[in-house]
Amino acid sequence: MKKRLRKMDNNFNNNLNLIKNISEEKINGKTFGELFNDEADYISIIKVWGAALNCWKKNNFLENLKEKIIFYYRRKKSKERTKEFLKYEIKKNQIVFFPISETQTMLIEPIIKSLLKGGEHPYVLRFDHSLNGLKQEFEKRSIPYINFDYFLSDNARNDIRKTRKKFDWVLQAYKNILKKNKNYSVLRPFFNYYFGNRNRFYEVVEFMWAFKIFLVKERPSLVFLTDDSNDIPRAASYLCKKMGIPCIVSQHGNIVSDSIIVGETFAMKNLVFGTLVGKILKTKGIPAKNIEVVGSPIYDTLTQIHKIDKLKFRKNIGIQNNQEKVILFDSGNGDLNELKEKLIYLIQIIKKQSNLKLIIKQHPAEYPYNRHKKMYKKIAKKYGLPIIISQDKISDILNISDVFITGFSTATIEALALGVPTILLDLKGEYNYESFPESKRVLEHVKKLDCLEKTLKKILESKDTKSIIKSRKKILKNNAFKIDGKSTERIIKIINKLK
Repeated sequence: MKKRLRKMDNNFNNNLNLIKNISEEKINGKTFGELFNDEADYISIIKVWGAALNCWKKNNFLENLKEKIIFYYRRKKSKERTKEFLKYEIKKNQIVFFPISETQTMLIEPIIKSLLKGGEHPYVLRFDHSLNGLKQEFEKRSIPYINFDYFLSDNARNDIRKTRKKFDWVLQAYKNILKKNKNYSVLRPFFNYYFGNRNRFYEVVEFMWAFKIFLVKERPSLVFLTDDSNDIPRAASYLCKKMGIPCIVSQHGNIVSDSIIVGETFAMKNLVFGTLVGKILKTKGIPAKNIEVVGSPIYDTLTQIHKIDKLKFRKNIGIQNNQEKVILFDSGNGDLNELKEKLIYLIQIIKKQSNLKLIIKQHPAEYPYNRHKKMYKKIAKKYGLPIIISQDKISDILNISDVFITGFSTATIEALALGVPTILLDLKGEYNYESFPESKRVLEHVKKLDCLEKTLKKILESKDTKSIIKSRKKILKNNAFKIDGKSTERIIKIINKLK
């Protein structure tokens, strides 16, 4: 596992260095970087996500065709969103939240709800994907939002196309540099993604153009980001810094030392869940004064969760037998073939026991689609095991679970907080468990399916001891600071200080 992770980490760092080096290559008396960054520091904005994607992007005909379709389909959906009726009253000079994935809405929801109760008027700038997953989450949670696309008039779109055309030289310049130095061939997927078929750089330019209009028109008192590695939120934080608008970024998922992080950030503050991530950011070059260990708002309700009627929740979810022990399986939105392999093996184990119930917790990214649920039902029917497929809040399901099985998820922190023994199942050796070290009955690491049954049986037959509880608390502190119900409060204090 470590060897594979080191390889990925080296690829990422190597790609970053290559992007840095190519920006210093001479073109007609100027460097590539000087010509490219004529209007903004585009290299700093795109290099992190570009270096990471470069490790994975395929560069074949089908992949290129797929990327071209994605680009034009997103253009179509963006124009449709400009015609949507605005359901919420948006006021100027307010705190604005900018999530870029469905899962990140869970992080910002408690903060927004608390601010609303306090008389503030925060809202979300909705930068949605093709299937409107963010819109569904905001409306489900009654979170006020305004569409990013409202700031893209036809005139603005015409100006954006003209601006993008100024960079038509980039792909050819890369090819010319490549003729002199073949080492840059590694960056071919990067340049193809941003300036070739995918034309991602067009979307970055378009975002920056419209985001500037948004900042000038709405003049937010503070912008709250949930990511600072993806090119779009990096562009947001860059423009906030340039225009003198306070901007903070929060951790939203697990971070380990080989995560996609660089020391240079445009945000004023980095909010992290636990002490371990704070240390990691320091080693990456982020000043200690810019790092705030606050815990996570997601876990604030965990202090009250034990008050929930477990028997009632079990019946509501479909468990009638109170003697059955619950095995909670996290789908993780991973590779479907691997997911299928894990699920089939787990079902076969559970079928041997008469007192076990399997719940599959779907990842929020699966919600807009039906193929995952269909697959789970098909497998369960084939092997004759009644299962429960749930989109309930993970903490509610963990509260009635006896064992939690996942790959690599922040839900592990909630399992730790609720005292639920967890099996980290990693068949490909692709995860870095630096933040979740192996600990008896607390976090059991399983790398082979034929070890799963033995580990599961061991957990179900054992109980917590003082040493196990102590180990759990130590790991929890590293990952979540304090589970005291006050993370939201700590974050709002920082917001009020900076806005």
